[in-house]
Amino acid sequence: MLKRKKSNLIRILAVETATEACSAAFIDGDNCVEKYLVAPRQHTAIILPMIDELLQENNTALENIDCIAFGAGPGSFIGVRVAASLAQGLAFGAQISVIPVSSLQALAQAAFYKHHLIAVAAIIDARMQQCYYGVFKLDANNIMQLQGVEVVADPDIIQKHLNSNHKGIATVGSGAVAYFDSKFALFPDAKSVATIAQNKYQNNKNAAVAPELALPSYIRNKVTS
Repeated sequence: MLKRKKSNLIRILAVETATEACSAAFIDGDNCVEKYLVAPRQHTAIILPMIDELLQENNTALENIDCIAFGAGPGSFIGVRVAASLAQGLAFGAQISVIPVSSLQALAQAAFYKHHLIAVAAIIDARMQQCYYGVFKLDANNIMQLQGVEVVADPDIIQKHLNSNHKGIATVGSGAVAYFDSKFALFPDAKSVATIAQNKYQNNKNAAVAPELALPSYIRNKVTS
């Protein structure tokens, strides 16, 4: 469904709304620009104006985008649905493909960009005394890759897993701050989503799927907003 295939460095519009932070980014080759705002429960109101500003400032339009990437979760149920629905709707209208990206992976990527961390436990507060959790390490292409699987678990179970398998690794994210005394109060962001999506497409063109196949990842069904 991609419109242009002249280069692997496709033009991607990315959105990330799985946590308190709301962001949109546009990547064209090696150039990536982003709009980012921490605005709990305001994502629905601000994400479309954010996208409009981003496209206008970069003298482009939706019809010139090759695909849309979105933070597919896990995270806030409402926030994940906002990004998924928006990506699907825009992609349907523009007849382009979608690349879902793990919000935990985007969080880990943000930790690399902002703090030069090359191995992290990405932890997002899932409410109800649980966290979304995954361990990521930097690969040769400067992309944080999942080690094992993403899970939702009680903080004490996560701590035991870290002590047994990843002792001393940096913990990042809202769950890490809430339960693990982390100093890395980070959120996943659209710049990280865009960069990961570009890398996924370069390695596997099938990473870009039809809008109806671009589904969110909740990890569990019972989450609060």
